[in-house]
Formats: sequence, structure tokens, C-alpha cells
Amino acid sequence: MLQFPPNTRCDNYHTTAKIPDNAPAKMASSNSEPDPERPQKRSDAFRIIEFLGSVKFGIVLLFLLVAVSLFGMLIPQYNVPGFERYVALLSPFKRQLYDALGFYDIYGSWYFRGLLMLLTMNIVISSVDHFPNTWKQVKNPAITPSERWIASLEVSTKMTVGTDAVEAEKRIANACRANCLKNVRLAEKDKKRYVFAERGAWNRFGAYAVHLALITIFVGGFITSQFSFSGKLLLSPGETTDRIDEIVYQGELPAIRFRRLPFRVRCTDLEQKLINSRGPLETLNTIDWLTSLEIVDGPAVTPAVISLNSPFSYGGYRFFHSTHLPIGKARSIRVSVSAPGFSGTVAIPRGETATLQNGATLRFVDFRADLDLRRRAVNENSTDYKHPAAVLEVTPPGGPPKTMLAVRDSQIGERPPSVEGYTISLAGFEKVSERHELVVRYDPGAPVVYFGSALLIVSLLAVFLFSHRRVWFIIDPVSEFEVRIVSGGNANRNNPSFQLMFSNLCSAVETADLSAK
Repeated sequence: MLQFPPNTRCDNYHTTAKIPDNAPAKMASSNSEPDPERPQKRSDAFRIIEFLGSVKFGIVLLFLLVAVSLFGMLIPQYNVPGFERYVALLSPFKRQLYDALGFYDIYGSWYFRGLLMLLTMNIVISSVDHFPNTWKQVKNPAITPSERWIASLEVSTKMTVGTDAVEAEKRIANACRANCLKNVRLAEKDKKRYVFAERGAWNRFGAYAVHLALITIFVGGFITSQFSFSGKLLLSPGETTDRIDEIVYQGELPAIRFRRLPFRVRCTDLEQKLINSRGPLETLNTIDWLTSLEIVDGPAVTPAVISLNSPFSYGGYRFFHSTHLPIGKARSIRVSVSAPGFSGTVAIPRGETATLQNGATLRFVDFRADLDLRRRAVNENSTDYKHPAAVLEVTPPGGPPKTMLAVRDSQIGERPPSVEGYTISLAGFEKVSERHELVVRYDPGAPVVYFGSALLIVSLLAVFLFSHRRVWFIIDPVSEFEVRIVSGGNANRNNPSFQLMFSNLCSAVETADLSAK
């Protein structure tokens, strides 16, 4: 309820049900509310288009999309872990039925895409249908409506103020600006003065920004369903490849299809950070896996390091760490060497060569995590490193290369004999798995979806945190020093806040307190 000073006469202040926001546009050229123009008989094509763009049809489509999406969450899809186990438990009839209905790939099925296409069509038709009226309402708002129409607004009041019409007009305009209603327009008609002010007219277009964001997301999703793929890439140090293994499904049967990348991938190093360096090479004992590689794209070489929580992107392709091959290897070794002219410990990274002071070279060729010299059992339970051994290539000065095994001094069994005076034992090593498996995903629709999602968030915030506020004042001179003012206004949301602002505005007009907000 508005409150005014004692010297003010206010009549018929009330709040009523909200009328359509496009009503002022209809009153722009008349002081009385005209009857809406009766539509002509519509063709069948027009009725179909109107139905496709209706709110009811859009709600039905949204309900169907949600239902199909939930169904896709209940039935394991072909690209999720455990799909083969789920299919194996189905009866032959259900397998054939699910395959025929596309239940193994619901989000790529024809009916899911069809629902997205219909919903996109619904949004486009609805936007095209309502945009002209919104544009007219914002571009050419009604400035000289009738008193009857103002009285039907959400909030309205009548007051008599002891001043002339020109001063009242200035006072109202200044009060509107003081209350952040910057867009003030003045008009005069039938010896009456009109003041119209508004704020946040752009908010009327927020719904169209939301529509555009949704369409962008749908388009990105369609691009993803049509052109995206993912495959596995197994890498060990020193390997270079441009091929990935893509798993495709024909019904419930998996098959491997090879895809060529537009560049080559060269693995330079693997590293596995263990919680306990003396523990097994297992997932529960691992902090992180690091895969160092180089992208060879023509003459350009791009280095990259991929870890468990740090994927890498290049040319629209995204690399993720997936798993590792549980065969124990060594990233580097330390060997104790006793040779003519040299005695000491040497560190050798995997695949590299160390040169001794006497000119001999030691090349780290390979590593066995479990090599029992008595049973010759290679790589049994290799992640436990029970009997580790390094394969070395020893090249004495001026002599041919010789292959040797370096094992621990404490290893059970016969120690390998010396070769030409060289005795080498394994002093230590850094554990690592033989191969890392990466997932390579190509998804050209992802940037479109990300952009649409960001636009949707910004649009929703703009729509719900702001509002379009409008007020009208009709100044009717009663005498030379007295005017009757009819005022009203509405907002498209946050009505309690608008009513408080309108109350303060009317009080400021009466008391000439232009600082009231």
C-alpha cells in the first residue's frame, strides 16, 4: 500500500491481476482499448505450423526427451563398461528386440534425433512467431495509453498535486531518473501530458537468447552423434603410430575398426608414480600415470605429457589416460660394474647408453620383472618384481658387443658369469608398466555444446536476475496551479520489488524528493 503525505489526495490505488505485456503496444494510437482483430480462416498448413510451434507441443517433446534419456540411463549403452556382461544375461529374443529398437545406442537412435529435431523446430517457430510483437513492444512502446488501461495495471494510483503541468512533468521525469528509470519519454495529447519511463527493456529478449542457446546445444549434440568417434592407443617408449583401434558394435557384437589419425604419435617416456616404491605395480599402489609423447604433424613436433587427471588436446583430438598393461618394466636402472679400468655404480635410463671411464659402453636393452634363472620362467606375476633382471649390451673398447644379464646380488640362484672381465649386478631400478593405454576422442560438436551451455547459463541469469520495469503518468491540469496525476506500471518479474519502487517513485513525485529510491 502506498503512503503519501497529508496534503496529497490519492484515490483508487490498487493492484490487479497482471494483463498481457503486449497490451500497451495496442494502445499506442488510441485512448480506448480496441478489440483484437479477428483472424481470418486459416489454412491447414498454417494450423500445422502453429501446432508445431505451440507451447503444449514443446512440453510434450520435452517430456518424451526426458523419458527416452532416463531409459537410456537404465539400459547400459554399448560404450559403457559392463555392456558385454549385461548383453550376455539377456535372452536371445530380448537381444534381437533391443537391437531392432536401438536400445544399445539410444542417444544415437533415429527417434532420439527426431525428437531433438522436432524440439528445435518448435523453438524456432515459437521464436519467429513471438519475436515481431516483442520487438514492436520494445522499439515502439505505448506512451499515451488511456486512463482506463492504466487503471488495469498491476499497480496504479491517482493523486492531485498542487503545481502546474510543466512542473509536474519535470518532477516526474527527474523522479524516474532518480529511481534508475533512465529511458524517459514525454508526450502531449488532448491537453494532457504523458510521461513514460522504463528500465531493462533488453530483458524481453532473454527468452530468445535461451532459445538460441538450446538450439546451439542441440546442433552440437547432432554433430557429435554424426561425426565423433573414439579409439584406443597402446604406447610403449620408442613407438610411433598413426593408428587407433575403434570398437564398434553391430547389434550387441563388438568389432575392431582401425582409424588413421591425420598425424603421428611418438611415445618418448612412461612413468608410474607409486605410493610405496617397494610395493607391487598395481592401481591401488599408484598415485598417477604419466605418458610423454610427441605429436608429429608434418614438420611440426608438439610435445605433451598426459596424466590421469590431465588430458591433452590437439587438432580437435583429445587424449585421455585409460589404463596400463600390467607387465613390469623399469624406467631406469642402476648397476654396479666391476671391469678393467672401472669400478662403480652407473645409472642408465631405458633405451639409452652409458659410457664408462675405460671407454666401454652399456646399453639398457630390456627388463624382466620376474626372471628365475633356475626355472627360466619369464614374466610370471611380473608386477611383483620377485626376480628382476636387466638385459644389457656391453661393448668393450675395440671389441664386439656382448649381451649380459644384471641381477641382484641377493637373488636366489646362480649368478651370471663375468664376460671378458665385466661383472655387473642390478643395484636398483624405477618400476613402470610396459605400456600405457590412451583413449583418443574426436568430437567436433563439443565446442559447440560448450558454447551453447555457457550462453544458456548467462541467458538464464540475465532473465531471472533482472526485469523489465515500466511506468506511465498522465498529467491532467485541473486548474492553473493544480493537476491530477494518474500513474501505473508493471514488471515482467519480481513484482514485490517493483511495487516498492513504484511506491517510492510516487512519493518522490508528490514531495519532490528526487533522492528517494
